[in-house]
Amino acid sequence: MILVSSVKAQFLVLILCAASLSGCFGSEDVGETMEAKFTYSPTSNIREDTTITFDASASVPSDGTLTYSWDFTGDGVANSVDKIATWVYAEKGSKVVTLTVSDGETSTTMEQTLRIISATAIAPTAEAGKYIETEDCFGKDVKEGNYYMFFICEMNLDVATTGDRDLSPTRTITLDATDSTPGGQDNYLTSWSWDFDLSIDEDGDGDPENDMDVIGENPDVEDMLPGEYKIKLTVENNDGLTDSEKVTIYVNYAGKWSDFEMNANNTNNAVDLDFEFPVVYNDENGNTIANAKALLTYPQQDSDCYLGESACRNKLDLWMFSEEQLEDDKNEDIANTSGVNATARESGDNCDTDENYCILLDVNGYEAQADRHDDGRWTLSIRNEEPRDIEVESLIFVIQYKYYSHSDYS
Repeated sequence: MILVSSVKAQFLVLILCAASLSGCFGSEDVGETMEAKFTYSPTSNIREDTTITFDASASVPSDGTLTYSWDFTGDGVANSVDKIATWVYAEKGSKVVTLTVSDGETSTTMEQTLRIISATAIAPTAEAGKYIETEDCFGKDVKEGNYYMFFICEMNLDVATTGDRDLSPTRTITLDATDSTPGGQDNYLTSWSWDFDLSIDEDGDGDPENDMDVIGENPDVEDMLPGEYKIKLTVENNDGLTDSEKVTIYVNYAGKWSDFEMNANNTNNAVDLDFEFPVVYNDENGNTIANAKALLTYPQQDSDCYLGESACRNKLDLWMFSEEQLEDDKNEDIANTSGVNATARESGDNCDTDENYCILLDVNGYEAQADRHDDGRWTLSIRNEEPRDIEVESLIFVIQYKYYSHSDYS
Protein backbone atom coordinates (compact mmCIF):
# COMPACT_ATOMS: atom_id res chain seq x y z
CA MET A 1 0.00 0.00 0.00
CA ILE A 2 1.27 3.54 -0.85
CA LEU A 3 0.31 6.23 1.61
CA VAL A 4 -1.01 9.53 0.25
CA SER A 5 1.33 11.48 2.52
CA SER A 6 4.31 9.61 1.04
CA VAL A 7 3.24 10.46 -2.51
CA LYS A 8 2.84 14.12 -1.59
CA ALA A 9 6.31 14.17 -0.04
CA GLN A 10 7.89 12.69 -3.17
CA PHE A 11 6.01 15.12 -5.40
CA LEU A 12 7.23 18.04 -3.26
CA VAL A 13 10.83 16.86 -3.65
CA LEU A 14 10.44 16.79 -7.44
CA ILE A 15 9.05 20.33 -7.46
CA LEU A 16 11.95 21.60 -5.34
CA CYS A 17 14.47 19.90 -7.60
CA ALA A 18 12.94 21.39 -10.71
CA ALA A 19 12.95 24.85 -9.16
CA SER A 20 16.55 24.86 -7.99
CA LEU A 21 18.14 22.73 -10.76
CA SER A 22 20.90 21.85 -8.27
CA GLY A 23 21.47 19.50 -5.36
CA CYS A 24 19.15 16.81 -6.76
CA PHE A 25 19.93 13.51 -8.39
CA GLY A 26 23.64 14.04 -7.72
CA SER A 27 23.95 17.03 -10.12
CA GLU A 28 26.84 19.46 -9.77
CA ASP A 29 27.46 23.07 -10.78
CA VAL A 30 29.80 23.38 -13.74
CA GLY A 31 31.74 26.65 -13.60
CA GLU A 32 34.77 28.24 -15.25
CA THR A 33 38.09 26.89 -13.94
CA MET A 34 39.86 29.45 -11.80
CA GLU A 35 43.32 30.41 -13.05
CA ALA A 36 45.81 33.07 -12.01
CA LYS A 37 47.49 34.76 -14.96
CA PHE A 38 49.44 37.99 -15.26
CA THR A 39 51.65 39.97 -17.62
CA TYR A 40 54.18 42.66 -16.86
CA SER A 41 55.78 45.63 -18.60
CA PRO A 42 58.54 46.23 -19.50
CA THR A 43 59.11 42.58 -20.39
CA SER A 44 62.88 42.75 -20.84
CA ASN A 45 65.96 44.79 -19.88
CA ILE A 46 64.40 45.76 -16.54
CA ARG A 47 66.89 47.93 -14.70
CA GLU A 48 67.20 48.88 -11.04
CA ASP A 49 64.71 51.60 -9.95
CA THR A 50 62.44 50.97 -12.96
CA THR A 51 58.68 51.04 -12.36
CA ILE A 52 57.19 47.72 -13.44
CA THR A 53 53.46 47.34 -14.13
CA PHE A 54 51.83 44.00 -13.33
CA ASP A 55 48.41 43.19 -14.83
CA ALA A 56 46.20 40.29 -13.68
CA SER A 57 43.34 41.03 -16.08
CA ALA A 58 43.90 37.71 -17.88
CA SER A 59 42.98 35.72 -14.76
CA VAL A 60 39.74 33.76 -14.94
CA PRO A 61 36.91 33.91 -14.24
CA SER A 62 36.73 37.56 -15.27
CA ASP A 63 33.24 38.19 -13.84
CA GLY A 64 34.42 40.38 -10.96
CA THR A 65 34.31 37.66 -8.30
CA LEU A 66 38.08 37.35 -7.85
CA THR A 67 40.32 39.09 -5.35
CA TYR A 68 44.03 39.62 -6.03
CA SER A 69 47.14 39.45 -3.87
CA TRP A 70 50.66 40.26 -5.09
CA ASP A 71 53.86 39.21 -3.36
CA PHE A 72 56.85 41.03 -4.90
CA THR A 73 59.40 40.36 -2.12
CA GLY A 74 59.05 36.61 -1.58
CA ASP A 75 58.16 36.89 2.12
CA GLY A 76 54.56 35.73 1.74
CA VAL A 77 53.17 39.14 2.62
CA ALA A 78 50.82 40.89 0.20
CA ASN A 79 52.37 44.04 -1.27
CA SER A 80 49.27 44.94 -3.31
CA VAL A 81 45.65 43.77 -3.66
CA ASP A 82 44.90 45.62 -6.90
CA LYS A 83 44.22 43.86 -10.20
CA ILE A 84 46.85 46.11 -11.80
CA ALA A 85 49.82 46.89 -9.54
CA THR A 86 53.24 48.53 -9.80
CA TRP A 87 56.54 47.79 -8.08
CA VAL A 88 60.13 49.05 -8.13
CA TYR A 89 63.17 46.89 -7.36
CA ALA A 90 66.11 48.89 -6.02
CA GLU A 91 68.69 46.12 -6.41
CA LYS A 92 69.62 43.86 -9.30
CA GLY A 93 69.12 40.09 -9.24
CA SER A 94 66.42 37.46 -9.78
CA LYS A 95 63.05 38.39 -8.26
CA VAL A 96 60.12 35.97 -7.86
CA VAL A 97 56.68 37.53 -8.29
CA THR A 98 53.65 35.59 -7.01
CA LEU A 99 50.04 36.40 -7.85
CA THR A 100 47.29 34.72 -5.82
CA VAL A 101 43.66 34.97 -6.91
CA SER A 102 40.71 33.81 -4.83
CA ASP A 103 36.95 33.53 -5.19
CA GLY A 104 36.44 33.49 -1.41
CA GLU A 105 36.44 29.69 -1.17
CA THR A 106 39.49 28.51 -3.08
CA SER A 107 42.62 30.17 -4.43
CA THR A 108 45.30 29.57 -7.04
CA THR A 109 48.67 31.15 -7.79
CA MET A 110 51.05 31.98 -10.63
CA GLU A 111 54.77 32.68 -10.27
CA GLN A 112 57.21 34.34 -12.66
CA THR A 113 60.87 35.16 -12.13
CA LEU A 114 62.12 38.57 -13.25
CA ARG A 115 65.77 39.42 -13.78
CA ILE A 116 66.64 42.93 -12.62
CA ILE A 117 69.85 44.30 -14.10
CA SER A 118 72.27 47.06 -13.20
CA ALA A 119 71.22 50.59 -14.10
CA THR A 120 74.54 51.12 -15.92
CA ALA A 121 74.60 47.86 -17.94
CA ILE A 122 74.95 48.20 -21.72
CA ALA A 123 72.51 46.35 -23.96
CA PRO A 124 73.59 44.12 -26.87
CA THR A 125 72.59 44.65 -30.48
CA ALA A 126 70.82 41.88 -32.38
CA GLU A 127 71.55 41.39 -36.08
CA ALA A 128 69.32 38.69 -37.55
CA GLY A 129 71.33 38.58 -40.78
CA LYS A 130 70.34 38.11 -44.40
CA TYR A 131 71.16 35.68 -47.16
CA ILE A 132 70.02 35.44 -50.76
CA GLU A 133 71.11 32.72 -53.13
CA THR A 134 72.65 34.45 -56.12
CA GLU A 135 70.78 32.37 -58.71
CA ASP A 136 67.32 30.85 -58.84
CA CYS A 137 66.47 27.35 -60.08
CA PHE A 138 66.85 28.50 -63.70
CA GLY A 139 70.26 30.12 -63.28
CA LYS A 140 68.85 33.64 -63.27
CA ASP A 141 70.24 36.38 -61.03
CA VAL A 142 68.28 37.30 -57.90
CA LYS A 143 68.31 40.83 -56.48
CA GLU A 144 69.68 41.37 -52.98
CA GLY A 145 67.49 42.48 -50.11
CA ASN A 146 67.33 42.60 -46.31
CA TYR A 147 65.88 39.13 -45.92
CA TYR A 148 66.71 35.46 -46.41
CA MET A 149 65.75 33.85 -49.72
CA PHE A 150 66.20 30.20 -50.55
CA PHE A 151 65.15 27.98 -53.44
CA ILE A 152 64.07 24.36 -53.58
CA CYS A 153 64.99 23.11 -57.07
CA GLU A 154 63.74 19.72 -58.30
CA MET A 155 64.46 19.85 -62.02
CA ASN A 156 64.57 16.13 -62.87
CA LEU A 157 61.24 14.80 -61.64
CA ASP A 158 59.49 11.76 -63.13
CA VAL A 159 55.72 11.67 -63.72
CA ALA A 160 55.80 7.86 -63.40
CA THR A 161 56.89 8.24 -59.77
CA THR A 162 53.84 9.02 -57.65
CA GLY A 163 55.94 10.79 -55.03
CA ASP A 164 57.24 13.17 -57.69
CA ARG A 165 53.67 14.35 -58.29
CA ASP A 166 52.62 14.52 -54.62
CA LEU A 167 54.78 17.46 -53.64
CA SER A 168 55.93 18.24 -50.09
CA PRO A 169 59.35 19.72 -50.87
CA THR A 170 61.65 20.77 -48.02
CA ARG A 171 65.21 21.93 -47.53
CA THR A 172 67.65 22.92 -44.79
CA ILE A 173 68.50 26.59 -44.33
CA THR A 174 71.18 28.30 -42.24
CA LEU A 175 70.64 31.47 -40.20
CA ASP A 176 73.41 33.94 -39.40
CA ALA A 177 73.54 36.14 -36.30
CA THR A 178 77.32 36.61 -36.28
CA ASP A 179 77.03 40.39 -36.71
CA SER A 180 75.25 40.74 -33.35
CA THR A 181 77.29 42.63 -30.73
CA PRO A 182 77.38 42.08 -26.94
CA GLY A 183 77.20 45.66 -25.65
CA GLY A 184 80.03 46.94 -23.45
CA GLN A 185 83.73 46.11 -23.62
CA ASP A 186 83.41 43.53 -20.86
CA ASN A 187 80.24 41.97 -22.24
CA TYR A 188 79.76 38.81 -24.27
CA LEU A 189 76.69 37.16 -25.77
CA THR A 190 75.33 34.18 -23.87
CA SER A 191 72.36 33.14 -26.00
CA TRP A 192 70.78 33.46 -29.44
CA SER A 193 67.14 32.39 -29.72
CA TRP A 194 64.89 32.47 -32.80
CA ASP A 195 61.08 32.59 -32.68
CA PHE A 196 59.52 31.15 -35.86
CA ASP A 197 55.86 32.00 -35.19
CA LEU A 198 55.27 35.49 -33.85
CA SER A 199 51.51 34.94 -33.46
CA ILE A 200 51.64 32.03 -30.97
CA ASP A 201 52.77 32.26 -27.33
CA GLU A 202 54.19 28.75 -27.01
CA ASP A 203 55.75 29.19 -23.55
CA GLY A 204 52.68 30.91 -22.07
CA ASP A 205 54.53 33.92 -20.70
CA GLY A 206 52.24 36.44 -22.39
CA ASP A 207 54.71 37.35 -25.16
CA PRO A 208 54.19 35.51 -28.48
CA GLU A 209 57.49 36.81 -29.89
CA ASN A 210 60.06 35.39 -27.46
CA ASP A 211 59.68 31.61 -27.81
CA MET A 212 62.88 29.64 -28.35
CA ASP A 213 61.95 27.61 -31.45
CA VAL A 214 65.58 27.50 -32.63
CA ILE A 215 68.74 28.36 -30.69
CA GLY A 216 72.28 29.17 -31.73
CA GLU A 217 74.34 31.81 -33.51
CA ASN A 218 74.42 29.92 -36.84
CA PRO A 219 71.70 27.29 -36.58
CA ASP A 220 70.69 24.91 -39.36
CA VAL A 221 66.92 24.66 -39.67
CA GLU A 222 65.68 21.49 -41.32
CA ASP A 223 62.49 20.58 -43.19
CA MET A 224 61.58 24.08 -44.35
CA LEU A 225 58.61 23.96 -46.71
CA PRO A 226 58.01 26.65 -49.35
CA GLY A 227 56.74 29.63 -47.43
CA GLU A 228 57.17 33.11 -45.99
CA TYR A 229 58.43 33.00 -42.43
CA LYS A 230 58.49 36.15 -40.31
CA ILE A 231 60.89 35.37 -37.46
CA LYS A 232 62.56 37.18 -34.58
CA LEU A 233 66.08 36.86 -33.16
CA THR A 234 66.67 37.67 -29.50
CA VAL A 235 70.23 37.86 -28.12
CA GLU A 236 71.22 38.11 -24.46
CA ASN A 237 74.53 39.18 -22.91
CA ASN A 238 76.20 38.24 -19.65
CA ASP A 239 74.47 41.12 -17.81
CA GLY A 240 71.07 39.69 -18.74
CA LEU A 241 70.26 42.47 -21.20
CA THR A 242 68.56 41.51 -24.45
CA ASP A 243 67.90 42.93 -27.89
CA SER A 244 65.78 41.65 -30.76
CA GLU A 245 65.45 42.02 -34.51
CA LYS A 246 62.87 40.67 -36.93
CA VAL A 247 63.61 39.29 -40.39
CA THR A 248 61.71 37.40 -43.10
CA ILE A 249 62.68 34.08 -44.67
CA TYR A 250 61.34 33.24 -48.14
CA VAL A 251 61.49 29.73 -49.56
CA ASN A 252 60.49 29.42 -53.23
CA TYR A 253 60.08 26.22 -55.25
CA ALA A 254 60.56 25.08 -58.84
CA GLY A 255 60.01 21.59 -60.27
CA LYS A 256 60.40 20.22 -63.80
CA TRP A 257 59.12 17.05 -65.47
CA SER A 258 60.40 16.23 -68.98
CA ASP A 259 59.58 13.86 -71.86
CA PHE A 260 56.40 12.07 -70.89
CA GLU A 261 53.12 11.17 -72.56
CA MET A 262 49.52 12.11 -71.85
CA ASN A 263 47.15 9.20 -72.38
CA ALA A 264 44.37 9.45 -74.95
CA ASN A 265 40.73 10.22 -74.19
CA ASN A 266 39.27 6.93 -75.42
CA THR A 267 36.17 6.85 -73.22
CA ASN A 268 34.74 10.30 -73.93
CA ASN A 269 36.11 11.40 -70.54
CA ALA A 270 38.99 13.84 -70.27
CA VAL A 271 42.24 12.34 -68.99
CA ASP A 272 43.90 14.25 -66.13
CA LEU A 273 47.42 13.92 -64.78
CA ASP A 274 47.47 15.43 -61.29
CA PHE A 275 50.23 17.17 -59.34
CA GLU A 276 49.44 17.96 -55.71
CA PHE A 277 51.25 20.70 -53.78
CA PRO A 278 51.02 22.67 -50.50
CA VAL A 279 49.62 26.21 -50.40
CA VAL A 280 49.72 28.47 -47.32
CA TYR A 281 47.92 31.78 -46.89
CA ASN A 282 47.94 32.78 -43.22
CA ASP A 283 47.34 36.47 -42.56
CA GLU A 284 47.88 36.03 -38.82
CA ASN A 285 51.54 35.01 -39.03
CA GLY A 286 52.27 36.59 -42.43
CA ASN A 287 52.95 33.32 -44.30
CA THR A 288 51.20 34.16 -47.58
CA ILE A 289 51.84 32.67 -51.00
CA ALA A 290 52.55 35.21 -53.78
CA ASN A 291 51.68 33.04 -56.79
CA ALA A 292 51.78 29.57 -58.32
CA LYS A 293 52.50 29.18 -62.02
CA ALA A 294 52.92 26.34 -64.47
CA LEU A 295 54.35 26.27 -68.01
CA LEU A 296 53.48 23.32 -70.26
CA THR A 297 55.37 22.76 -73.50
CA TYR A 298 54.21 20.16 -76.03
CA PRO A 299 54.44 19.63 -79.84
CA GLN A 300 51.86 21.20 -82.09
CA GLN A 301 51.62 17.80 -83.81
CA ASP A 302 52.92 14.42 -82.73
CA SER A 303 55.51 12.95 -85.07
CA ASP A 304 53.51 9.74 -85.57
CA CYS A 305 50.24 11.38 -86.66
CA TYR A 306 49.46 11.24 -90.44
CA LEU A 307 45.82 12.39 -90.52
CA GLY A 308 46.55 15.92 -91.69
CA GLU A 309 47.33 19.18 -89.91
CA SER A 310 43.81 19.86 -88.65
CA ALA A 311 43.18 16.35 -87.32
CA CYS A 312 46.66 16.03 -85.83
CA ARG A 313 46.71 19.40 -84.05
CA ASN A 314 47.36 18.78 -80.34
CA LYS A 315 45.64 20.51 -77.44
CA LEU A 316 46.48 20.08 -73.79
CA ASP A 317 45.34 22.34 -70.96
CA LEU A 318 46.29 23.21 -67.42
CA TRP A 319 43.72 23.34 -64.62
CA MET A 320 44.16 24.29 -60.97
CA PHE A 321 41.92 23.12 -58.15
CA SER A 322 41.68 23.83 -54.43
CA GLU A 323 41.50 21.04 -51.88
CA GLU A 324 37.73 21.45 -51.57
CA GLN A 325 37.21 21.49 -55.34
CA LEU A 326 39.21 18.28 -55.71
CA GLU A 327 37.03 16.59 -53.10
CA ASP A 328 34.00 17.78 -55.09
CA ASP A 329 35.19 15.85 -58.20
CA LYS A 330 36.58 18.97 -59.91
CA ASN A 331 33.13 20.41 -60.62
CA GLU A 332 34.68 23.87 -60.21
CA ASP A 333 38.22 25.20 -60.64
CA ILE A 334 40.39 28.14 -59.62
CA ALA A 335 41.69 28.77 -63.14
CA ASN A 336 42.35 26.96 -66.43
CA THR A 337 43.78 27.53 -69.92
CA SER A 338 40.99 25.93 -71.97
CA GLY A 339 40.07 29.28 -73.56
CA VAL A 340 43.59 30.01 -74.89
CA ASN A 341 43.58 29.84 -78.70
CA ALA A 342 46.23 28.26 -80.93
CA THR A 343 47.85 31.59 -81.83
CA ALA A 344 48.37 32.49 -78.18
CA ARG A 345 49.83 29.03 -77.54
CA GLU A 346 52.57 29.72 -80.08
CA SER A 347 53.84 32.83 -78.28
CA GLY A 348 56.25 33.21 -75.38
CA ASP A 349 59.97 33.26 -74.76
CA ASN A 350 59.98 29.53 -74.00
CA CYS A 351 58.22 28.43 -77.17
CA ASP A 352 59.50 27.27 -80.56
CA THR A 353 56.59 28.54 -82.64
CA ASP A 354 57.40 26.24 -85.54
CA GLU A 355 57.12 23.08 -83.51
CA ASN A 356 55.68 23.59 -80.02
CA TYR A 357 52.73 25.00 -78.16
CA CYS A 358 53.31 26.61 -74.76
CA ILE A 359 50.65 27.48 -72.22
CA LEU A 360 51.17 29.38 -68.97
CA LEU A 361 48.79 29.19 -66.01
CA ASP A 362 49.57 31.88 -63.42
CA VAL A 363 47.43 32.00 -60.25
CA ASN A 364 47.76 34.91 -57.83
CA GLY A 365 48.17 34.16 -54.15
CA TYR A 366 45.01 36.05 -53.15
CA GLU A 367 43.04 33.09 -54.54
CA ALA A 368 44.21 31.17 -51.44
CA GLN A 369 42.53 33.57 -49.02
CA ALA A 370 39.85 32.03 -46.82
CA ASP A 371 37.06 33.99 -48.51
CA ARG A 372 38.24 32.83 -51.95
CA HIS A 373 39.37 29.22 -52.31
CA ASP A 374 41.31 28.77 -49.06
CA ASP A 375 44.76 27.24 -48.71
CA GLY A 376 45.69 23.59 -48.13
CA ARG A 377 46.67 20.91 -50.65
CA TRP A 378 45.99 22.25 -54.14
CA THR A 379 46.15 20.28 -57.39
CA LEU A 380 47.57 21.19 -60.81
CA SER A 381 46.18 19.02 -63.61
CA ILE A 382 47.26 18.48 -67.20
CA ARG A 383 44.11 17.61 -69.17
CA ASN A 384 43.91 15.76 -72.49
CA GLU A 385 40.52 15.76 -74.21
CA GLU A 386 41.88 14.48 -77.54
CA PRO A 387 41.29 10.86 -78.67
CA ARG A 388 45.04 10.22 -79.00
CA ASP A 389 48.16 10.15 -76.89
CA ILE A 390 50.09 13.43 -76.80
CA GLU A 391 53.78 13.74 -76.09
CA VAL A 392 54.87 16.39 -73.57
CA GLU A 393 58.24 18.08 -73.81
CA SER A 394 58.16 19.56 -70.30
CA LEU A 395 56.09 20.83 -67.41
CA ILE A 396 57.66 23.50 -65.21
CA PHE A 397 55.94 24.41 -61.95
CA VAL A 398 56.90 27.34 -59.70
CA ILE A 399 55.64 28.28 -56.21
CA GLN A 400 56.65 31.78 -55.10
CA TYR A 401 56.33 33.32 -51.66
CA LYS A 402 58.68 36.15 -52.59
CA TYR A 403 57.58 37.32 -56.01
CA TYR A 404 60.17 38.04 -58.64
CA SER A 405 59.51 38.11 -62.36
CA HIS A 406 61.28 36.80 -65.42
CA SER A 407 59.80 35.10 -68.47
CA ASP A 408 62.55 32.63 -69.27
CA TYR A 409 62.03 29.24 -67.62
CA SER A 410 64.42 27.34 -69.87
